[in-house]
Amino acid sequence: MKKIFIVLILVIMILFSCATTQTIGMYNWADYDNVSYKFLKNRTQEETQNIINCYLKMINDTIGTRNMPPPGVCADYGFLLIQLEKEKEGIRYLEMEKEYYPESSVFIDRIIKKYKET
Repeated sequence: MKKIFIVLILVIMILFSCATTQTIGMYNWADYDNVSYKFLKNRTQEETQNIINCYLKMINDTIGTRNMPPPGVCADYGFLLIQLEKEKEGIRYLEMEKEYYPESSVFIDRIIKKYKET
C-alpha cells in the first residue's frame, strides 16, 4: 500500500511539472510593436485608428503585475491626440502619464508648456 501511494504521488508530481504556466509581465503591451511599426511606416487613416485603439487598450486594460499602463503610453497617446488637433484631450493624457510615472514630470511639463504657449 505504501508503494502504491508513493507511485501515485510521483505520477501526480510528474503530471503537474509538465503543465505550462502563462506568465504575466509587468505591463500589457497588447500588439503595440506591430501596430506602431505599421503606423510609423504608413500613416494612413486606418493605421492611425489602429494605433489609437491599441493605446486605449493598453491604457484601459491594465493587465499585468503593476495594474497600470506601460511607461510612456499615456504620453505617446496624448502627443498623438495633440497632433490630431485634440489638444485638450491630449494634455489630459499627458497629465495622466505624470500621475502614473511622476519621474516623467519634468519632460511632460515641457511638452505641455510648449503646446499651451502656441
